Order: sequence, then structure tokens, then C-alpha cells
Amino acid sequence: NRSDLDQRRYTMAETYGHAYLDHLEKHSVLHLESDDAQSIVLYLQHIGRVRPDVIVVGTVIVPFGPTASQGEPVHYYERPEENVFWSSSYRQHPRWPWGPLWRTPRPEESAVAWKEPLAAEHIPRFFRRTRGQFVDRSNPFKTVVRPEPYEMRLLRLLLLARKNQADADAAAGNLVPAVQRYESILALDPTLEEVLYPLAVIYVGLQRYTEAEATFKKALELDLLPTKRAEVYYFLAALCGERPEAAEWKAKALSSRSLAPELRAKLEGR
Repeated sequence: NRSDLDQRRYTMAETYGHAYLDHLEKHSVLHLESDDAQSIVLYLQHIGRVRPDVIVVGTVIVPFGPTASQGEPVHYYERPEENVFWSSSYRQHPRWPWGPLWRTPRPEESAVAWKEPLAAEHIPRFFRRTRGQFVDRSNPFKTVVRPEPYEMRLLRLLLLARKNQADADAAAGNLVPAVQRYESILALDPTLEEVLYPLAVIYVGLQRYTEAEATFKKALELDLLPTKRAEVYYFLAALCGERPEAAEWKAKALSSRSLAPELRAKLEGR
């Protein structure tokens, strides 16, 4: 087990912390929920004296750091959803993606961009034994706990930043770079359902119908939310055209209570 436990010349944990801290604006506030993120960020601040100006707020720690010297500080959040530990509501203070984090107020054109501390493609070769656990709460109806290497936390952070940029590209109509980023994410983690679905939709937009159909079918193998599953059925019914299986996908879509009314109307010819 020595190779899995030896900490000499092992820098992945600190790299994980630097990914959160390095590019924040001066005197900003960093809201964290992950125990791993909180512990390594506080270690870097207390021991390494890395970005001591940043105020850290977590679910298991009190705010640490100096008060912002002037004006309203920039807030960075680990997740975009509202959390009971935060006093302001998401509706009053919307958040915008910034690398793997979400921030308020909206970043200006001149704002410092988030940068990968290490290329995501290089992380898997540093994987050690699966001594960590990941709790997946993406589905509100089902919590999944699975073992994983601790280094997977850094890879997941880098892929999230890449996904946020791909989402922004797609929203702006830049479909080719969006596809390239989505595909690079799936090359490193093929099970990310939040990537499979938008990638399949963009394939449709680029008229790459064969790839779209295959990607939608692959997405069905994952634990999709009912609304997304119904949308996949809708797309597959359209993509299969005159083939016999189109009727099967159409029937599945129409039998789903989660199918959006406008999609149901299209399938019913209304």
C-alpha cells in the first residue's frame, strides 16, 4: 500500500485547493459545502498562507478571513442551488458560472478568468487506490454512494469547469466548440448524464443524427430524471423517422406524465 499512502512529492491535494483559491478576486467570499474542499482550502490559508485575504464560509466552519476592505465583496459558491445556510435567496441574487464555481455579481468582461491548475487529461494517471467515497445526490429520489480515488475530486472539478464553458458555448450558438468540450469530458468520464443529454441535443442541431441517436440511447442507460427521460423518448421518436421502433419511442414518450405539454402536442400532431 506504500504507493497509495506515501505523501512525499504528492501534490494532488494542494492542486485541488489551488483550483478553488488561485484566481478569486481580492477579498472575495468563498462558500463551500464539501468537507474535502473546506479542509484543503483552510490548510492552504492557515499553513501555506495562500490567499489569506479570501473569506471562507462553510457548512461546518465559521467564516474565516478578514472583512472586505471596500465595497461589496464578490461571492463564489460551490453549487448554484440555494442552500439553507445562506441568508439571501437565489431569486434575489442570481449566480453565474465562473470556472467550476458560481459567482455573484455577474463577471465583467475584464474579470480574471478561471484557469485549470492541471490539464484534466493528466489526472487519471495519478489515481491511487479507491479509498474515498462519493455521494451522488443529483437525483432527488435516489442517493448513490460509490468508492473512488481521492484524485477523482480534482478531476470532477476540472470537468465541471469544462462543462460550464461548453454550456455557455451551446447557449451562444457556438455548437462546434461546445461539442468538442462535451466529447472531451465524456472521454474522461463516460457516465456523466448531465453531459450526454446536451451533447445529443447539439448533435441534432449539427444534423449528426446517427451520433445523436446513439448518444440518446446511451443516456437512457443512466439514472435520468423523469423529465429528461421523457424528452429522450421524444427525440428518439423523431430521429427514428419511419422505422418501426419510432412507434415504440413515441408510445413511451406519450405514456410519461413528465413529458412537457408542448412536446406532447407535437407528437399528437396538435
